[in-house]
Parts: sequence; structure tokens; C-alpha cells
Amino acid sequence: MIMFLSFCQLVQGEPLGSLPSMQYGSDIDTLDETDSGSTPDPTRTRHHIEETLRKIERTKEQIKAEQKVKDGKIKMCIKYM
Repeated sequence: MIMFLSFCQLVQGEPLGSLPSMQYGSDIDTLDETDSGSTPDPTRTRHHIEETLRKIERTKEQIKAEQKVKDGKIKMCIKYM
């Protein structure tokens, strides 16, 4: 982020360091939703976990299907050798 702002400052003709708050590591102290320390919504958390698990299962099924196709091709090649 700092490099991008520095580039923008150069493009706009502003001297580097004209934003005193943009020193290296200055954004470390800011908190976002995940770092805020507030209790997460259990329903929302459960929903995201379930969604992630569904995606994992879909990916596993896709991998299995692709592996079956590859195995079939290998069997076909071996058959004709």
C-alpha cells in the first residue's frame, strides 16, 4: 500500500513523505473487523464454514472425476501397447 501511495504521489507531483501518517508500519495499529476483538456472529461464522466445506467437497469431486478420466486414458494407452 505504501509503494502504491508513493507512486500516486509521484504521478501527482507531490513530494514523498508529504503524508506524515504514511510511514512504514503505520497501518499495523489499525483494526479491521476480524481484529476488532468483538464477538463474531456465530450464525455468520457457521455459514462461512459450511460454504467453505461445500467448496472443498466440490473440488474433491472434480479432482476425482478428472483422475478417473486420466486413469481411463492410461488404461487405453496400455491396452494398445
